[in-house]
Amino acid sequence: MQILHTLTVAPGSIPQRIDVYLSTKLRKFSRNKIQNLIHKKAVLVNHKNIESDYKIQSNDVIEVFSPYTEFIDNVTPENLPLSVVYEDDALIVVNKAVGMPIHKGLGNYKGTLLNALSYYFLHTSNKEIKVEAGTIHRLDRGTSGLLVFAKNKEAKLYLENQLKNNLIHRTYFALVWGIVKKEEGTIDIPLGRNSNNPMIIQAFPLRDEGKQAITHFKVLQRFKFTTLVQCTIQTGRTHQIRIHLQSIGHAILGDKRYPSNFTFKEVRDILDEGEIIHQLLHARYLAFEHPVTKANCLFEAPVNSDFETVLRKLSERNLY
Repeated sequence: MQILHTLTVAPGSIPQRIDVYLSTKLRKFSRNKIQNLIHKKAVLVNHKNIESDYKIQSNDVIEVFSPYTEFIDNVTPENLPLSVVYEDDALIVVNKAVGMPIHKGLGNYKGTLLNALSYYFLHTSNKEIKVEAGTIHRLDRGTSGLLVFAKNKEAKLYLENQLKNNLIHRTYFALVWGIVKKEEGTIDIPLGRNSNNPMIIQAFPLRDEGKQAITHFKVLQRFKFTTLVQCTIQTGRTHQIRIHLQSIGHAILGDKRYPSNFTFKEVRDILDEGEIIHQLLHARYLAFEHPVTKANCLFEAPVNSDFETVLRKLSERNLY
């Protein structure tokens, strides 16, 4: 554990509970947080563990440690726009902007979400937290919305275990081509790499190849040529929602990689006017159990401005 603070109780101090004493001396630590640290054996008095009802004595030496093993960063910090939805000592939830890649790759060596997070941590906590090691799940470059990152090993292991057991719930909004007739449904079609070109991911409706992929959808609003749907994913395959919706004849608007076989000029004009260059897919809701408090957390982020502009124009032009 890393030591955060060392305090020596002044001679002649009035005996009081240590959690009360520390909450007055360490303004950034609430009494509840101090009690949690004591419970985790991260507060020592004279190099010994104590209980939260311990009463301080004159000349006591109090040491407060971080109960977490934090990552050391190797991502170059960059001062980029970053929308933080929630943050505490264990994790951070952000609303990723459309067009921003999460990590470096071919064609994008800077300007990533990890670069932005690295800069943010360095200038808000003076710590170079290794954001790449704390990555729990991902979004495509052209998909906006909610992501959670762990700040330490304990939080990462806890969140990864939830992800593995489908206990991190991710809900997306997507605007798709055509009228989806069913009010709700499930797409259970395996996805996998194309045998001739591993860079291409495709659906295998005959179930002869690929890995299981399950997407649940629900219609939110129907327009004249398009439908706004809500999708939740039971599995987390690469490009899962985009390929699944395309496979049932309802590709996402603006998706260049997995396009629709048909489009309508009225909607195409709106896309051109709005200069939509990415798929209209947004991670709207994110829910999981907090790795420290065990509280059920639910976060929400409204659709990005491009998405909202298209929805507004569809309504204004009575494209129902």
